[in-house]
This record gives sequence, structure tokens and C-alpha cells, in this order.
Amino acid sequence: MSISTEVFAKALQIRKAFVGVGYTLLVYEFLLTIDDELQHIWWAPWTVVKATFLANRYLNLVNQTVIVLEEFDIIGHGAQSRFYLASWVIIIVCVESMHIFVITRAWAIWGRQQKMAIRLAAGYIIYIGTLIGVGIYLMNTRICE
Repeated sequence: MSISTEVFAKALQIRKAFVGVGYTLLVYEFLLTIDDELQHIWWAPWTVVKATFLANRYLNLVNQTVIVLEEFDIIGHGAQSRFYLASWVIIIVCVESMHIFVITRAWAIWGRQQKMAIRLAAGYIIYIGTLIGVGIYLMNTRICE
């Protein structure tokens, strides 16, 4: 199935509009909450939750900035290829930090028991191992291409 040049150009224009709107909302939310973040996060003692929150918040902002720069041709596809691995690492760190938040919350709900922490950590390690195993399998069988 082939699409016309006009339809493709319109789809690109819509995509750029959504990227621009999404990034604008991300920056707007960042600016709205910076005072609360400074007060409640930055001055609090360092914990796993604080480190996870900050990694998620700022790495996501950096990654989205690179995507916007590439999408609007401020940096070219050649420059983007240099960021390709770093971009995927940032995405993975952001997604996994959300999983760590959920695990930490579940641990707190269950009374911060050591046995529960071990079970949750073991489940998370099995989950990560499964993701890596499936990823390696898909790369080797070339299903992803």
C-alpha cells in the first residue's frame, strides 16, 4: 500500500505538532512544580526514592529535549545516531525507575519487612532477566527488523 506525498507530509506535520505540544506541556509542568520540588525534594535527605525521582524527572527531560531537537531538524539524523544508544539507556532508566517506585511503594505498604523486600527484589530481577533474554532472542532471530 502506497501513500501520496501530500498525505505523508501532512502526517509528518501532525507528528511534529504533537511532539511540540507534548514537550511544551512537559516543560510547563516542570516550571509549575519547581518550587515544590526544591522545597520537598532537593532539601530532603538522600534516599533511593529521591534518587529515583530525580533520575526519572531530569533524564526524561534531557531525552525529550534531544527528541525535540531531532524532530525539528535542529540536530540532524547523523547527530541523532550518536545519541541513539544514550537515548535508549535514558528511556530504560526512566521506565525502570517507575517500576522501582511501584516496588518501593508495595514494600512500604507491606510494612517494610525484609522478607518482602527480598521477594520483591527477586521478582524484579526475574523480570529484568526475562526482558534481557527476550531482547537477545529477538535480536538474534531478527524478528524486530
